[in-house]
Amino acid sequence: SSKSNTELSQRDLLIIALVVLAIAVVYLLASQLTYRIGFPLDDSWIHQTYARNLALNGEWAFRPGVPSAGSTAPLWSALLAVGFLIGLSPYIWSFLLGAVILFVLAVLCEWAARNLLKVYCPRLPWIGVFIALEWHLVWAAMSGMETLLHGLIVTTVLVLLMTRSPRYLALGLLAGLSVWVRPDGLTLLGPIGMVLLFNEGDLRSRGLAILRFSIGFGALFLFYLLFNLAVGGTPIPNTFYAKQA
Repeated sequence: SSKSNTELSQRDLLIIALVVLAIAVVYLLASQLTYRIGFPLDDSWIHQTYARNLALNGEWAFRPGVPSAGSTAPLWSALLAVGFLIGLSPYIWSFLLGAVILFVLAVLCEWAARNLLKVYCPRLPWIGVFIALEWHLVWAAMSGMETLLHGLIVTTVLVLLMTRSPRYLALGLLAGLSVWVRPDGLTLLGPIGMVLLFNEGDLRSRGLAILRFSIGFGALFLFYLLFNLAVGGTPIPNTFYAKQA
């Protein structure tokens, strides 16, 4: 039936989970044999420093006692802080988070393919496995960076748009959430705006869609601006301005 074609079984989920686990182990072994296990970028340690100070001192600061808006990924730093609270950071918790996000992304892509491509009726979740093995995504998952979480949110939004989902409030919340992970999440306003304008047939439905989206997006984005103003004195993290310069 079409239902069995589009839904993932427990066997499919298990296969994808085992592939993610295996490729994560391969990556970490390659890291250890090449140099040593660690993070490839200094930005990873910036996030870890904010996370540690948030967990141990209850403050949003790079240098203890000096509040600052130097992290362009406050949601990611907050998630990393959980690792310090339970004693698994900086490495184990970061790698675990990355592996879970890679698994969810692979499952999402497999589900999207089954719903968007009617000719795709596999006995094995090939697209999910491909995503789990894609080396750039594996690197992102194990890098301690927010990149893959941002990719998951963006992919979720694009899948909802491609499946013509009317969940405009959810789209707004996801777009707002993406900015908490990376400021360039604002670029999602482009494709969402196009869908709002061209998929809704009349002015009334278009207006309601825009209203629902604006409520979802505005709630999280306004809080994001206020958060940065409170800790750094600017509406966007100061590292964002440094990158522009």
